[in-house]
Amino acid sequence: MTERDALNPSIAALSAATALFVGLLYLKGRGWISNFALLLGMIVGWIVFEWLFPDTAPRHALLRPSFRRSGIRLVSLGSAPGLKLEL
Repeated sequence: MTERDALNPSIAALSAATALFVGLLYLKGRGWISNFALLLGMIVGWIVFEWLFPDTAPRHALLRPSFRRSGIRLVSLGSAPGLKLEL
């Protein structure tokens, strides 16, 4: 959907193609390919979406400038050697 609540035909076509891809993988795939058809479809669909529509992909809330300016601070939840967890 666009800002004016209109359907974006190119993104809708990509969604339909991804669903068809998952269906084919599930029905025709053997072994682990069939078992992981949905996961593979999500990964491939997201990569193709990022490649075809780089400016429309949603970004993580922590990367938005308005979140950084709001005065909210990230706090550390703990650490281990080579691992840093933050919220």
